[in-house]
Amino acid sequence: MCRVLEVSISGYDASRGRLESESITNDRVLTANIRTSFEESRGTYGALRIKADLCEQGEQVSRQRIG
Repeated sequence: MCRVLEVSISGYDASRGRLESESITNDRVLTANIRTSFEESRGTYGALRIKADLCEQGEQVSRQRIG
C-alpha cells in the first residue's frame, strides 16, 4: 500500500500514531453543524440561510466554506 500511495513505511507508521489536527477536528464539527442546520430545515436551506443560522449560533463561517 505504501508503494501505491508513494509514502515511506516509517512515515505511514508515524502518521497512524498521531492525534488528529485541530483544523481537521474543527472541520468535522463545522460539517456536523452544517448538516444539522440543513436537516432541521428539511433540506430547504441553501448556503446563505445556513450561514445565517450558524451566525445566530455564534459560528463565524463564510458562505464559500459552506457551499
